[in-house]
Amino acid sequence: MADGANIRRIANALSQSVDLEDAVNAKLAVFLADLAKQRKDLAALLASDLSSNNGAGLEKLLRMPELVVYFQSHADIANEPRERTAAGPTTQSSESELDSDTSWSEELAGEEGIVIADPNDYLSSCPCVVHDAETDHWIELRCVVCGTNHTHRRKKYLHSVPGMASHIIQMHRQQMKHSDVVQRCSFRNVSEEEVDKIMSGELRVAFVPPSEHTSFFPSPSGNHRSAAACSFGIGIQGQQLCLDPDDEELIDGDFDDKKFIDDNVSEDDSSDDEPDDQECEDAMDLE
Repeated sequence: MADGANIRRIANALSQSVDLEDAVNAKLAVFLADLAKQRKDLAALLASDLSSNNGAGLEKLLRMPELVVYFQSHADIANEPRERTAAGPTTQSSESELDSDTSWSEELAGEEGIVIADPNDYLSSCPCVVHDAETDHWIELRCVVCGTNHTHRRKKYLHSVPGMASHIIQMHRQQMKHSDVVQRCSFRNVSEEEVDKIMSGELRVAFVPPSEHTSFFPSPSGNHRSAAACSFGIGIQGQQLCLDPDDEELIDGDFDDKKFIDDNVSEDDSSDDEPDDQECEDAMDLE
């Protein structure tokens, strides 16, 4: 019978498999829409006067859309994942260490029209915390549109940059490049000390529900209080954005967003109603 460590590893692999499927399905939906548009444009071109069409426009129409897909591969054991080396040595046998034997990586698909994306490194125990290679900082990602950092059906952290891009496509019908996700969805810098505590299980990033209002996040180097936080009236500081994992709601695996908001909003603050889970699921079912 598998011991506790292996059970956690298996559960993590299952979770990553679901996230991977969601990301691929989201990209596939966009790819199919691009193909449908291309067929429509080509059919219209056939019915028009070809002599009046400019060569550059024709070449663009004849170019096949690209399908972006993601693969997960086993990391080289001798080459430790980014989240372990960047956070420094640790003696705890934490879940994040046990789950760090797999990582997102770039692989060649060997097929024309397939582009493999290589998202930024992330913390396996908290995938919404990613490493920005350009600034060499760890940052927390939150949706630039609704301010959330978790999925709606299973209420898990959005899985790194691909997960955030998938959320924006599925929930907000917008496309965003990975480089834009890192830049526009950066909510705040996460210190090395905080990364260590997240890895060891001492801290956990709070689940943030979606807001109905479009948000604009400042640069991580600026004011860390986002428009999403302001819309909920939460004037919490950076260190309060991580919760003690011994909190009852987190142990039960059913974090109560409303209770968290109520506990952190003063009587003078005003908060907006968030879309309920059914509305979010209905939006996702449109795919």
